[in-house]
Amino acid sequence: MSKHTPGPWSVCDVATMPVEIRAGKAIVARIASGSQDRHADARLIAAAPELLAALRDLHSALSDVGFRFASATNARDSIVLDKAMDDASAVIAKVQS
Repeated sequence: MSKHTPGPWSVCDVATMPVEIRAGKAIVARIASGSQDRHADARLIAAAPELLAALRDLHSALSDVGFRFASATNARDSIVLDKAMDDASAVIAKVQS
């Protein structure tokens, strides 16, 4: 598994350019774009470690109960659950590569 800078990450100096995302004193990323969306982009990037942890937890929990859930529901629900699990697996793999 590849490593990333441990969280939490935070957005710093949002009134300046570039907007920085930091983990403590370390700069994780800078967004230099003049886009009005740069602050929203910075908040999304800063949330990445927490989002990844939540996705891993959810994937693990659904892996444990997914079979029982799929057996107790209709085929459409099972397909939706399988797709969500596949999507989550793909995102986790993308981060780890």
